[in-house]
Amino acid sequence: MTRPKDTPPNGGEMPPRRLQPALLAELLPANVSCALERLPTADSPQLPQFQFPEEAAEVASAILKRQREYASGRNLAHELLLAKGAPPSPLLSGAKGAPRWPVGFTGSISHCDGLCVAAICSTDSHTAIGIDVELAKPLQEKLWSRVLVPSEADRFEVLGERGALLAMAHFSAKEALYKLIASEFGRLVGFREVELRFSLTKGTFTAHGGATEKERARLGDVRGRWRITPRHILTTSFWAAN
Repeated sequence: MTRPKDTPPNGGEMPPRRLQPALLAELLPANVSCALERLPTADSPQLPQFQFPEEAAEVASAILKRQREYASGRNLAHELLLAKGAPPSPLLSGAKGAPRWPVGFTGSISHCDGLCVAAICSTDSHTAIGIDVELAKPLQEKLWSRVLVPSEADRFEVLGERGALLAMAHFSAKEALYKLIASEFGRLVGFREVELRFSLTKGTFTAHGGATEKERARLGDVRGRWRITPRHILTTSFWAAN
């Protein structure tokens, strides 16, 4: 029996900080599992709960807030992987900082103030996925020239505060996109190397750009989705497996 996306992997009650994953699930293909969890406030003294000492060691020198974010993201990912039959093992960071996923699986983790999200799937269905979550607030105008290409900025300037919020959604979508493409492109892709085109009616986006013909073709294969809620912006990007 397939577990509904809005129930916990073990079929029991949601932990106290766990949120129903339906909103993020709507932005992902049906065969991608996801989970969301509230994070303590930045000044909370709450200690992180690590499942593996190797993970604790990886962020031992980080501030407490970062340790909690790291532990929460890994714990969500462990729960999703276990539900898909993956053996328990540490999720340590690779050279670019992203988790090294078990063979046969891929995933993505993101967090912002107060919220952590994770998504996992088999590489039989998708070769990579990228997700991002941000607070639903306007992107500061001083950052527009660093994040947006001129055509994106032109579209938002005439929309006032709504445009600034959509600019933040573009920032989030590019974060999700870069998590998707990092391993395949093998280089750091700048924000202004890619133009995103949002559908305001469908909640989807496409990506355009790239330095080579191969990169341009792969960006053309990207499928992206986005949502703005009263509190958060959530974005996802993925390639279908060949």
